[in-house]
Amino acid sequence: MNKTKRCNGRLRRLAEEHRRAIREDREFIKSTLSSIERAEIARKRIHSWLDRYTRPATPDDWVEFLKRTRYRVTHHYDYDFPTRDFFVITKEPEEPLTAGYGAYSVNIIVPEGFGKVPLTKEGTGHNHIYYMKNGECVGWGKWIPCYNDTV
Repeated sequence: MNKTKRCNGRLRRLAEEHRRAIREDREFIKSTLSSIERAEIARKRIHSWLDRYTRPATPDDWVEFLKRTRYRVTHHYDYDFPTRDFFVITKEPEEPLTAGYGAYSVNIIVPEGFGKVPLTKEGTGHNHIYYMKNGECVGWGKWIPCYNDTV
């Protein structure tokens, strides 16, 4: 019993040291990098995450999501579906999606059978996550847009 308590205590201390080191790294980055440099780091993290866990979405993927929402559309756009901004999960993510803002934000479609997309403590940022299972939209603004080729 004492061995178990000592082991658990050591694990807790190690975990706390790890969390403290991560906090210190974040504070250092915030204090030494400009906002442009921080945005570039976020962009690289997002694209690395997308390369590992997603594929580009097609208009058909988006139409399938719209069907799940019963076409509960919030915005209509007079252009075709922007495939460069939408991605479909193909593998269960093992690490959180970095919050993206502005031009670095992305839209993730999560097919049925996948769990919730893990997020960093910053949340979604301007990213949107669309769950096929229940037609739910998570993210800033909760936009569900419709495009010329997805009507």
